[in-house]
Amino acid sequence: MKKDQLIDAIGKLDDTLFSEIEASMQSERTAVAGADTESRGVSKPRFKKRRFVLVALAAVMLIGGAAAFGAGGLSGLLKIGKTDDGGREQTTAEYIPFGDVRVDPSLITGRINDALAEMPERVRNAQPFDNVMPNAILRRFATIDDALGYVGYKNMVFPRLDYECVSVQTEGYGIAAAELDAAVREAAGLDSEAYVLSDVSIGVTQKYRSNPDYCFQTIAYLCTDYVKEAPVRIHMVLENAKTATDQKTVNGRTFTILRTNTTDLAEGHQLATSVFWQENDVLFCFHIVYNEECRDEAERVADEWMHSFP
Repeated sequence: MKKDQLIDAIGKLDDTLFSEIEASMQSERTAVAGADTESRGVSKPRFKKRRFVLVALAAVMLIGGAAAFGAGGLSGLLKIGKTDDGGREQTTAEYIPFGDVRVDPSLITGRINDALAEMPERVRNAQPFDNVMPNAILRRFATIDDALGYVGYKNMVFPRLDYECVSVQTEGYGIAAAELDAAVREAAGLDSEAYVLSDVSIGVTQKYRSNPDYCFQTIAYLCTDYVKEAPVRIHMVLENAKTATDQKTVNGRTFTILRTNTTDLAEGHQLATSVFWQENDVLFCFHIVYNEECRDEAERVADEWMHSFP
């Protein structure tokens, strides 16, 4: 099973940046391949190369408290902690949903499954310095509906905001059936050489100002039952950012909010707001970066997103 999944999640996402992601995936996966407690990679929250990642909850030790709120409409908790990166302490944040959010693979019925048939040959012919992992499925789309149709998860409730769309992309990963438990493989009638879909994400980047640097992103994550570890979670490495946690209830849903201030940045968008939610076994993350001048506008957009769920 792969050890990490990298998806650009914040800020400006255009064709050039998407190509950079593809080119950097191999080297960054190699860098974290020894992290046995993680089934996904790490995430950099600074603005052009930051990545959100889903990681399994198994045995990742964190120092720090948990922002666990009351029950009701809350779908998960947020843990703020610390990690050591080669002697450099970094702040971490993890959104951990209540319960198991893995889905039955048969519920993902879109054309993304067609790419799995190509994986055995891609893996056999893979070279050490290929730009893209052979079990990765990267696609870009013109519209959100095109991306949703490509994935084909009928229970998906994807929030919509009426802003200019910069980028729509999906990222999926296959896992070799040979890596599954024999009983699981036999029950599904899988050939050991076949590949099955382990997880997929849909990311949408939109402008909230005319300047291309002022963007927000919505990401929806799906993990299938073929991801062994549960529950899954969103894991972020926040450099040396100051953090504050909050919650807000909108239409019966209590959203988990993380606000960060990366004070060691000399200039630019030091501030960020992330909002987390889980519904229909889909993990959602909204992320917007801004400076002090745009604080009110950014918070308004985040509030719009929370109100956009039907």
